[in-house]
Amino acid sequence: MQILFNRTCLRLIAVSLGLFLFPLLLTASDFEEGESYTGVKLGVIGSGAVDVAGHDVDHSTSLTAGCFFDFPFGSKFHYGLSADFLRMDWQAADYPIPFEQSEWFLDLGINFKGNFVDENSQLGFRPGLGIGFGFLRKMETAGVSNSSYLTLKAFAEIIYFTPGDLIFLFDCGIWYAPSGGDNLTDVKIGPLVFLRGGVMF
Repeated sequence: MQILFNRTCLRLIAVSLGLFLFPLLLTASDFEEGESYTGVKLGVIGSGAVDVAGHDVDHSTSLTAGCFFDFPFGSKFHYGLSADFLRMDWQAADYPIPFEQSEWFLDLGINFKGNFVDENSQLGFRPGLGIGFGFLRKMETAGVSNSSYLTLKAFAEIIYFTPGDLIFLFDCGIWYAPSGGDNLTDVKIGPLVFLRGGVMF
């Protein structure tokens, strides 16, 4: 099995780049230059489709949690690392026998974020793009074991600055694994929508 970019993947990247760059063309104040941030997030990842060797499998809404580390790149950008856990909850009525199984998916990613902050309020907006490498230990009933994936995500963080050092955030976006699987089975997951809340400091 090879991890490859397909047309859907390339279109998602192109649209995401447009959504990411547009707010940065607007006038905005800057994050404090040189500041690094650490954060944690908890929320849900929505339902959607999974393609397992050409068979349709359903993914149900489930939990996701993660942490991230952002480092400054000038005053208007951050780059960083993230580790996200996503609960894969798969069901199928006829693949090739009915099954239902859940397992945790680990996604290790590199992210690039823009900083768009209204200097007259305590709110900020950070559009971001991420690419990662994912691991799914076992989905034995689906015939998938120790599989790996290319992952992509496009997201936006709405942040609220408190008088102290704590910053609250709301995170929404799209997560996609366009290519992956194990040595015998090709798997594509999503795209799936996710919603999370968290803090950064």
